[in-house]
Amino acid sequence: WIRAQVAGLNGSREEQAQQFLEALQEQIQVDATASEWEFVLWQEDALGQVHVTLEQRYEGLPVFSSQARLPWVDGKPTLLNGRWFPSPDLETVQPTLNTSEGLQIGRNFLESKGISFRSVDASLLGDAPQQMASLGIFHPAQAADGERLVYELVLRPNVADRWHLMVDAHSGEILQSYNQTCRL
Repeated sequence: WIRAQVAGLNGSREEQAQQFLEALQEQIQVDATASEWEFVLWQEDALGQVHVTLEQRYEGLPVFSSQARLPWVDGKPTLLNGRWFPSPDLETVQPTLNTSEGLQIGRNFLESKGISFRSVDASLLGDAPQQMASLGIFHPAQAADGERLVYELVLRPNVADRWHLMVDAHSGEILQSYNQTCRL
């Protein structure tokens, strides 16, 4: 938690939240609070207290594994909790590899582990696609530095498996991989 009493907050709730984050800018090490935080959920509980969920973004891309909550106390934001990272220090947010190449690297990685891809009846997956990729910022081992531009891949090679991989968008290195399927 970071607790702060910020004087002079005014305007709409979103403007007050932005002013609060700007006041904490140095402490949280987020350089451009207006562009690096996205307000994703505003909730008001039965007591009338407001709780805001924020996600960190950098140059429009999600910073994976960073989410914060900003609760209101007595009508003003006074606390910030969650996980976030200092503003990334990347040369570019333009990937060297395209999305198709990232997906192929992920497929090759799984095949090298003996996992074969089979055609899956879409009705068995519900709304989930058999493969998807999104570009974003990843901090290996949750370290505050060492951020990388990655493709976050979700691959369904068959009905039983759902693999999650982080593939470096420049080198193709697999930075993280795990099967999200629960097995007994």
